[in-house]
Amino acid sequence: DCSNKITYRLVSKERNKQFLESVPHLPFLNMAVVFYIIHHVSKEGMESICVTNELAGKWGLSAKSLYIIAEKNTPILLPPVIDTMEHTLELLMGEINCAIEPAGDSNKPIPMHIMTNKYQINGASVLLYHGLLDGLAEKLGTDLYVIPSSIHEVILVPESGTEDTNLNDMVAEVNHTQVDPKEVLADHVYYYDRKEDHMISCVHENICYC
Repeated sequence: DCSNKITYRLVSKERNKQFLESVPHLPFLNMAVVFYIIHHVSKEGMESICVTNELAGKWGLSAKSLYIIAEKNTPILLPPVIDTMEHTLELLMGEINCAIEPAGDSNKPIPMHIMTNKYQINGASVLLYHGLLDGLAEKLGTDLYVIPSSIHEVILVPESGTEDTNLNDMVAEVNHTQVDPKEVLADHVYYYDRKEDHMISCVHENICYC
């Protein structure tokens, strides 16, 4: 029985049209939720099998049924991780003992957080974890812009202080110059309203206001 190993992940709907024809999936904004059976996962990589239409048919499971199962399994098998951008960069540079300066000075960068899973593989799927965005937004006391840096992680930016920042252009630029096309999740940012507990696409403006 592999039902306790069924997980979900987020992919770009636009960039995976042909693939999505062969697999059960659900829409999530302009992305799609697809399903995989995880056999093994570690920092070195993940061994998994995609749940195809054929396989789901043999099991007699719809996309919604798969989602219900994956909703329970994924946060357990792929625990979420949220860290500040400053600390993440320090770890990458080996400067884990450096003090993190508190944000608040106008000369300092906007405080940002990186959200992924423990293994940093297909970590953008943590956007679907119940209560995760809401918990961070409430802790920070602000709505959030969600930057889909790749299928492996997202960057969260507090709404306050971003009025002069063209986040959509930044995402598009990074996607076209720094991200493997297969790992691009979206070319624009999303906006999370903590009061409504709701996320929307920011595609109409050069955003700062959705």
